[in-house]
Amino acid sequence: MPDRHAGDPQSHDPELTAWLARNALPLNGLDAGAPTGDLRPLGRVLRGVRVVGLGEATHGTGEFFRLKHRLLEFLVTELGFSVLAMEASASAGPAVDACVRQGAGDPVAALTGLGFWIWRTHEVLSAVEWLRVHNATRPEHGRVRFAGIDPQQCGDSLRLLDAFLR
Repeated sequence: MPDRHAGDPQSHDPELTAWLARNALPLNGLDAGAPTGDLRPLGRVLRGVRVVGLGEATHGTGEFFRLKHRLLEFLVTELGFSVLAMEASASAGPAVDACVRQGAGDPVAALTGLGFWIWRTHEVLSAVEWLRVHNATRPEHGRVRFAGIDPQQCGDSLRLLDAFLR
């Protein structure tokens, strides 16, 4: 059955509109470091949740990644989340993890190693640098980890395997 609203920007579903009016909460901004009062209702929604997925409608759009950074800070500082897992090279992820947990290496080089252009942005770099600063004040067991979860870019793993076999 075709969608009766498809292609008609003036049509709307009154039930959906009413639900959104009752449940939508305005954000006070997109930028990390802002007060989190507007995000606090998420704490009730996420109570007991261990994994939160943050997607985007388009890769590389700055506003999505600015909001993700703000949400990352909230999830870590207010809700105790401890791992940032991204659709990025699993074999290059340890370099970013070492960067954010031990302060090792250059964050720009680590992000470049992830193999996808969408992670080589000022917004993602800002989030990685925030994690690095955040972790610097935490004991080892309390630091936020980074994990790449995409097997597509496996160059680092192949180099390690080659060195081992030689």
